[in-house]
Amino acid sequence: MGIHQVLDIMPTGSLPEINSSFKHEIWPLLKMLCYAIAAMLGLIAGLRIYNLWNVNGRHHVHIDAQVISWGAAAIFLVVATAFINVALM
Repeated sequence: MGIHQVLDIMPTGSLPEINSSFKHEIWPLLKMLCYAIAAMLGLIAGLRIYNLWNVNGRHHVHIDAQVISWGAAAIFLVVATAFINVALM
């Protein structure tokens, strides 16, 4: 990708125009992307943990850590999206 192609997709205009463009065009897409990533993390986490419980049994040491880490990642994306929505909008 050349420098001219990068410059063509960069926003132009005054700061209020760029801010308006971000609020009405870019942010809704980023918000939906964050929600989609959080949903995918939740699905992958559910499948991994289900697999650990069925294959290795409950005595597997790292199941609780996996539940917390995958759940925290999905919750972080949702909370970060809500925080940015309140802070920027």
